[in-house]
Amino acid sequence: MAEFNVTGRMDETSLRLECSGSLVYEVSTQAREQVRPYFEKLTEGSRCLFMMDKLKRIDSTGFGVLIHFVRQAASRKIKLAVVVSDPFILDLFRIAKFDQIMTVAPDEASALQALTHERPLPLTPQEY
Repeated sequence: MAEFNVTGRMDETSLRLECSGSLVYEVSTQAREQVRPYFEKLTEGSRCLFMMDKLKRIDSTGFGVLIHFVRQAASRKIKLAVVVSDPFILDLFRIAKFDQIMTVAPDEASALQALTHERPLPLTPQEY
């Protein structure tokens, strides 16, 4: 059975959501419910990093869970990034064109730098 876990830690500038396990169909509802309480605390201009370094698998439903939060972030003007160090999973994010709607970075420093020096993204979440 697939398992997904998230823990959040907030500092003065950013919320970091440490994600582990598999973000797949079997746990998609659970994953959304785990992330929601952290996400609801964010205010306009906040930064949120999905730390996916311990993610083992992701499927199309897992990407759908992330799209849900990308759209919420856009409507609430929250800056969002995904940190993925596993080259295979990072390629999946790029193949799925997630880098067109949000910051996708191989490490936390790169993600924070990209959020600090905002660049216009090619697509809005609604266009994705």
